[in-house]
Amino acid sequence: REMFQDIANYDRMLNERITFITPKLTETIPFARDNLYIIAAYTGSGKSTIAANVSYSLWKEKKKSLVISNEESKTDILMRIACIENACSFNTYKKGLMDHNVKIQCMALFSDISRYVKVVDVSFKNGMTSKLEGIKNLLEEVKDVDFSCVMIDYYQQIKKSTENSK
Repeated sequence: REMFQDIANYDRMLNERITFITPKLTETIPFARDNLYIIAAYTGSGKSTIAANVSYSLWKEKKKSLVISNEESKTDILMRIACIENACSFNTYKKGLMDHNVKIQCMALFSDISRYVKVVDVSFKNGMTSKLEGIKNLLEEVKDVDFSCVMIDYYQQIKKSTENSK
């Protein structure tokens, strides 16, 4: 009976899978709620870009995602997603080389993106995202919220604990 329930749960998960960046990647990776996926790489390898691309796909489908960031600001994350929509380079923005009109076009999307992409960055509640208890409390708060996906960008920065200083 338990195994039949496991199979039914797995089938439900597959039927409810969400877009993982592109239809082809979604076909390959059964990206779904109630599962844990870890994408690990060195700094500068594209983890934040992946988070932005996942958030972008879900935003376009009007599904909610949560990005917990210990590296980038809320503005940077929203700009990454807006740059995908406007087919422009986020790196150009970061280097201060983005055309003013393109920047305005990107910023005009922030309101709509924010309706579906919630960002909790390192400045949230005095840096709670860098504390183990802060992350735990945040995840507890959102577990019953209708997020299709919760991503922690830069997990390595969660290195403090108020309960266990060691």
